[in-house]
Amino acid sequence: ETLPKFESARTTVICEDAMSCGRVVLFVLVGALAALFAIPAPSILSVENVDACIQASKAQKPGALPSFSLRKNAEFDVILFGATGFTGNLTARYLSRQQTHRSFTFAIAGRSQRKLDTLASSLPHPPSIFVADAGDLDALRALVRRTKVLITTAGPFADFGKLLVQACAEEGTHYADLSGEFFFQRDMIRDHHKTAQNSGAKIVVAAGYDSLPFDIGANLALSALHDADPAT
Repeated sequence: ETLPKFESARTTVICEDAMSCGRVVLFVLVGALAALFAIPAPSILSVENVDACIQASKAQKPGALPSFSLRKNAEFDVILFGATGFTGNLTARYLSRQQTHRSFTFAIAGRSQRKLDTLASSLPHPPSIFVADAGDLDALRALVRRTKVLITTAGPFADFGKLLVQACAEEGTHYADLSGEFFFQRDMIRDHHKTAQNSGAKIVVAAGYDSLPFDIGANLALSALHDADPAT
């Protein structure tokens, strides 16, 4: 069945602004990465502990070190899994730029050596590369042991995220994704909450969840405001 065509000029503007929408997802994800270092309680965020995490975050003094421990012997601060996709590519470029003004190490990972090589060579500071399949638990365990934080943009997460969450929860590696799949999030909390608590891993699901609808809403609001008053 053929999907209906949208003729609205506003829809055209929104579609042409897709790069901006992707950047919003990127910035939310990176913001969640920063939050890993601001919320002290090590566990998967769930209904039972969200309020406690918020209060602990508010009590944290600006510039204070987090009260939970990171993997001190890790080779990298961050490994980005699924780096060659659209949002992964933007995230990799952001992370690469961070190496210019701070002591920061990161690597990229995914399934395709060729695509990872191409991405790495295009970055201002080419990172290390690791090839790992989302279905290979042993390879994922070996990968997450090398980093303090693992962020992933490789979806659908119900297909490509479960073993990665398991590996991080078991190995004590902090994790963030941009999943919007509530059933995946529910299963990960059910299956790995206790493991993450015991290992000290902070598992943050839905870190960049569905920023696109809000960006579209803001675009429509600005368009309506401009129509009402072209001087704005």
